[in-house]
Amino acid sequence: REVQKPQQAPAPDADGLIALAVKRFEAYATANELPVPWPPLEQNADTGRVADMFGRHLAVSLADKQSVLATLDPLERLRRVVGLMEKPVLPRESKPT
Repeated sequence: REVQKPQQAPAPDADGLIALAVKRFEAYATANELPVPWPPLEQNADTGRVADMFGRHLAVSLADKQSVLATLDPLERLRRVVGLMEKPVLPRESKPT
């Protein structure tokens, strides 16, 4: 089985997907009382970098996180992260006091 190499050049719809991801994450973070953890993104930010930044803050199952991490194509990884932001949030574990 061959391993596919990630795209080298930005995909044509990368900027639009990044803008959508930023909007969705802002809504996701607000709805779930999460801090907004990222620095401002440049217009030509790397899709893989954006996917990784947002993906690490999602309250989703371990299987969903592993699925994202296993996706080599950065554009597809960002699409998956955007899709996961539409899922219901898993309850966070409470720490004993």
